[in-house]
Amino acid sequence: MKQISLEQLKKFDQNFESSRANQLAMYSTIKNGILESAENSALMNQAPHYYSVSIDMAKDVTNQKASGRCWMFAALNVMRREVMKKLNLEGFELSQSYPLFWDKLEKSNLFLENILETLNLPLESREVGFLLKDPLGDGGQWDMFVGIIQKYGVVPKQVMPESASSSATHAMDKFLTLKLREFACSIRNGHEAGKS
Repeated sequence: MKQISLEQLKKFDQNFESSRANQLAMYSTIKNGILESAENSALMNQAPHYYSVSIDMAKDVTNQKASGRCWMFAALNVMRREVMKKLNLEGFELSQSYPLFWDKLEKSNLFLENILETLNLPLESREVGFLLKDPLGDGGQWDMFVGIIQKYGVVPKQVMPESASSSATHAMDKFLTLKLREFACSIRNGHEAGKS
């Protein structure tokens, strides 16, 4: 693997310093932050803030609160609309806690299976480090949602309502992460001791 030399770093620095535009961008970013400095206000003024498509929805708005379940809420709201139309309902909501539970279970299983797959790698390897960093965050996307729903289905919200943990997932995620890392440590220690 080729290393970055001190000469290369010096050249990078000289190239950067030689550009007035780089200097202005650097000072602006230091003072204002990267997002504010990168914003193009001319483009922002051109963007339309109205939409030509409107969808009839239920009167009740869903709220993911302090959780990273936007991907679940979005998909469930699309499903909800179709269920309401099909069953001629005015108000109806699908449980967001239900797929959250199964998502945590599936992510935990995937994490532990990956720990088993990487038993022969050193603990300091990038792959093991990546696995241990964030075993089961809240985030997800469409294909993950489809997999959960195909396997476990959906239920109305009254069957599995919101809880303190589903509405604010930070503490739950923290403790689940600690337990999963503990399990990973036990599995790796057992492997080193010759256990199957």
